[in-house]
Amino acid sequence: MTMDNIINWEQRRYEIAKEAMSGILSSEHSTGYASLAAEYSKNEKHTYPKVISRYAVACADALIEELKRSNI
Repeated sequence: MTMDNIINWEQRRYEIAKEAMSGILSSEHSTGYASLAAEYSKNEKHTYPKVISRYAVACADALIEELKRSNI
């Protein structure tokens, strides 16, 4: 395996989450959907940015898991 074949998964996670967040923010429907499954800790303030960022990271994590499973 050469250095070109090594995947920086943390960098990919950032890039995927950034794109997911952009997509989520592109429509009111997507933003609403992202907030449906939001989980908060006790006494944690409920905010849309927090919900949307968590959902975007969850999407990135799910995609990376699938990519790793598929050996891509």
